[in-house]
Amino acid sequence: MTQVTEAATAQPTRAELIAGLVSAMANPARSPILRSPADDGIAFSDVFFPAMDGVTIKGWFIPGDSDRLIIANLRSGLTGKATPAI
Repeated sequence: MTQVTEAATAQPTRAELIAGLVSAMANPARSPILRSPADDGIAFSDVFFPAMDGVTIKGWFIPGDSDRLIIANLRSGLTGKATPAI
């Protein structure tokens, strides 16, 4: 018979739960970029943008036949393994 200790069954406090959620949203796990537009035969250029906190934001510029610009932020973990719905 397995004995369950009080520490093993303790639930996090509301503050601990919220702190954990905030930390996960503010510092998401990063996934490696496994593909590029070149893998699908799409012409592109690498672009870099300095963020206010000093981090360099890297991306791709894919030219099109329009004067409009689409910026897609894939921070949610979408890293080329799936296609975003536009």
